[in-house]
Amino acid sequence: LDTESDLDVRGKDITALINAGLQQWVDVSEATVSYSRQDLGVAVDASNVCCYLSDSAACPKGPLDDGKNPIVVDDDGAVVAKFFGSGNRYTTLGFAAIIRSDSDTGKAIKGEAVFNAACLSGVALTDCGTLSFSDDDFTSFIVHEIGHFLGLNHSQVNLDEADDSDTSNDNLITTMYPFFIPG
Repeated sequence: LDTESDLDVRGKDITALINAGLQQWVDVSEATVSYSRQDLGVAVDASNVCCYLSDSAACPKGPLDDGKNPIVVDDDGAVVAKFFGSGNRYTTLGFAAIIRSDSDTGKAIKGEAVFNAACLSGVALTDCGTLSFSDDDFTSFIVHEIGHFLGLNHSQVNLDEADDSDTSNDNLITTMYPFFIPG
């Protein structure tokens, strides 16, 4: 994993939140997950994101063979807006995927992830209005997006628990459920 150099969001160091999100996958007893974190050596934002991420529409000339697996923290939602449009700047919480794999072996060659910290509690931008995500919520976004980074798709198991208003059963909602359930 190649984490961008700037893990400070408007004065709040989120290194521990990223480490906690990654550690949750390492702690899964039914799988063997490990990672080595390296520094990209640069802060990534909307002006330079296409030097690190690839997307057929947003970054068609982005690197596919650079040997890096970038993890980007979007401080202000501008990277999300570049990929999904300005209307999603504060509502898309992140995205991640394996974007290149070896067709013969199925081995992932390049993955990338973006975590949107624009509305992180305590440092939320004024454009977020009342939308604010706690550190625990943000860590859950990281865990979910790293699941995509590892090749997992969304899961819609336990839809009844996800759709009811009973918070006592929210522990039954899967990590890879496609929508954020606060708390």
